[in-house]
Amino acid sequence: MALTEPDLPTSKWSQDQVVHNLPPGSTPVFVGREGELIRLHDCMQTGQPAAVAVTGGDGIGKTELVLQYAYRFGPADYQHICWLHGSDREIASQIVNFTRTYLGLNPPTGLPLDRQMQWCWQHWPVSSSLIIYDDVADLSHIESYLPPQSDRWRALMTTPVQPENTATIAPLTLTGLSQEAALAVLRYWAGAERINQQLAAARVLCDQLSGVPLGLDLVGRYLACQPQLSMAALQQRLDAKNGAVKDWIHTLGRHPLPPVPLILAAVFSLSFDQLNRDEQRLAELLSLFAPGSIPWEVVQACWADVDTRRLTSWRDCGLLPWGLLRRVSNQADCYQLHPLVRLFLGAQLRQADWAEDLKRDYCGAIVEITRPMKEDFIRSNLSDLVSLIPHIKEAAVTWQDSLEGEEEALLCPFVAVGRYYTGQGAYGAAELWWQTCLTITKNRFGQEHPAFAASLSSLADLYRFQELYYKAEPLYQEALGLRKRRLGDRHPDIANSLNNLGIVYHRQGRHDQAEPLFQEALALVKQVLGSDHPDVATSLNNLALVSESQQRYQAAESLHQEALALRRQLFGNEHIDVAASLDHLGSLYQTLGRLDKAEPLYKEALELRRQILGEAHQDVATSLNNLGGLYQWVGRHDEAVPLFRQSLTLRQQLFGDDHPDVAVSLNNLAGSYQAIGHISEAESLFQAALVLRQKLMGNSHSDVATSLNNLALLYDSQGRYGEAAPLYEEALAIRRELFGTEHPDVAASLNNLAVLYANQELFHRAEPLMEEALCLWERLLGPEHHYTLSARFSLEVLRDLMTS
Repeated sequence: MALTEPDLPTSKWSQDQVVHNLPPGSTPVFVGREGELIRLHDCMQTGQPAAVAVTGGDGIGKTELVLQYAYRFGPADYQHICWLHGSDREIASQIVNFTRTYLGLNPPTGLPLDRQMQWCWQHWPVSSSLIIYDDVADLSHIESYLPPQSDRWRALMTTPVQPENTATIAPLTLTGLSQEAALAVLRYWAGAERINQQLAAARVLCDQLSGVPLGLDLVGRYLACQPQLSMAALQQRLDAKNGAVKDWIHTLGRHPLPPVPLILAAVFSLSFDQLNRDEQRLAELLSLFAPGSIPWEVVQACWADVDTRRLTSWRDCGLLPWGLLRRVSNQADCYQLHPLVRLFLGAQLRQADWAEDLKRDYCGAIVEITRPMKEDFIRSNLSDLVSLIPHIKEAAVTWQDSLEGEEEALLCPFVAVGRYYTGQGAYGAAELWWQTCLTITKNRFGQEHPAFAASLSSLADLYRFQELYYKAEPLYQEALGLRKRRLGDRHPDIANSLNNLGIVYHRQGRHDQAEPLFQEALALVKQVLGSDHPDVATSLNNLALVSESQQRYQAAESLHQEALALRRQLFGNEHIDVAASLDHLGSLYQTLGRLDKAEPLYKEALELRRQILGEAHQDVATSLNNLGGLYQWVGRHDEAVPLFRQSLTLRQQLFGDDHPDVAVSLNNLAGSYQAIGHISEAESLFQAALVLRQKLMGNSHSDVATSLNNLALLYDSQGRYGEAAPLYEEALAIRRELFGTEHPDVAASLNNLAVLYANQELFHRAEPLMEEALCLWERLLGPEHHYTLSARFSLEVLRDLMTS
């Protein structure tokens, strides 16, 4: 007799009453929990503490109790109910996606994930909301994802562990159902008359199952499928299974989950035996997936050659009716194995002849899903990856030996997860992930393999993204050397390494070392990939930036224009890389004082970013700041101020008040206020930028030195020399510590301090500093640079004053 999946109880109310993403109930019969349900409602009503944890062993019915609570009391108590999968560590992503999908909010992209989550809490509708965290393994992990303490929110979770701090999380512990409630479950499935006629045997069975709802549900389904089977015969079948399940019971005993009772294991085994061979293989395939929700599209990808109707039939007429698989929700095509069922199926798989074939099927599907991400990973894809990431990680770590082929098969899943974490701003998780990738590639391929070089480069990319150049440089150098030894001189990966190392040198001011690397990369890319390739534009842009830093402006202009033209040819006019090239070329023209050319480029980049990224994006804030900086540069402060204000407001909205970009906007706005004579406002903003930078970066950072210098300049211009001098001196000390004696910023600090002394007519103290600044600028920037010319003129004036 074939079972069809029963209709499961869902809410009797619509989303017009409560905005929610609740899954349906997992059992059609809910009995014996009325007391616990009322206790839970009472705990949630008090609001002290704001979080409640339903605890108890696996299979005891924690999730079902919470669902019944939400469905029964939701309309009266809450306007919003957000259901989160606590077994999935990507909880912040789930919160962000709920606000987008169900609340109509648009959390800003491009932020660290924790900041996006905080934005969601800040902009959450002012109403009563319930946040549910289902199947939480580690309560300490979940604390950072709880909503702010407020009467607006209640938090509810299911977990097998007891909370340590009951003042923060109130526990509600479940035990097995009473015997009468357990009998009610069996009566639902097998019929009241059948159970009542064999009541003594049914009571024994309920006691053996310890009232665990999962076991009762599976036994009930089994009896429904075997209408002629007596309770005594069922008991004999369960007893016969004892020996067969002892081996995998021993295996589960070493698992973090508690050991499974023998009777429950026997129930799993009996249910599994009712599946046909194809259904059993499907069940075992599903055990390879990570805990949590399983997108059905990935299952289909594992067996792409199987007709989708057959695959659906095995699921709907086999696994679902027997209770071995559950639907996660009515909307999404996602499914879930109960943790104990997953362990049982994993034990079955270990004994199967086709175990390795299924592992290869699973890993092959993951590689094909992640292969495009290795070449083209767009930030907008992040939300689509939330449900896939746990399964990609499972393939990369747990089943890595089944990732067939060379390094690409192994690296594709790692690249997807690493870029996902980086895109989410989860840099700590990204670092651990890339370090894991390094270890695995080293153990599998050795330290002289291109896969190991790719792992080195990926970890270095993360450090470079965070401006940790001292960490990135040795990794890039090692990757470049390894690639040259293994790949020869004609390979795109070598060009990539050359560019990466060159960028690190350039950003450290080591332009003489950066330029030959960029030149070598450009020649190699053109030779190997052709002149019409995006990597050519990247190399052209890098060379342009170095040329600009070395005051070779004509060469820089030509290179920027060539990069822009190539990107427009490859991508069209509406592409984020085109906006970046417009910005670079505009910056060059600003440096050259060519307002007529810089302004339209900045404006075009701003509008392009608004069009592609929307108004609330950090790149839009950058464009606003750039355009404001141009107007400030030429003295159009009335136009600069509103742009700086917009940039500041947007950055505060995106990042909060404690972020380096906010300090940049504070500093720039202060500069324009100073220029138009709003001295008190300028002083306040300069001070705020300094305090913020010291807080975020410590006292020995170049941005801190910049803020000290700017505040000192303000005091100097007002004749407040006693306040300016120590700030100039501190800025000079920081720059010498960071850059040594050969750096333009050191020369600027020397010159500023010299001018201060000259203004006080302390000429004997001013002259050696001004002379040292002049010599330094001549060596670094050349004799004709405007800084050099200005310093030479100032020194001549100073000496005239000294002799007059």
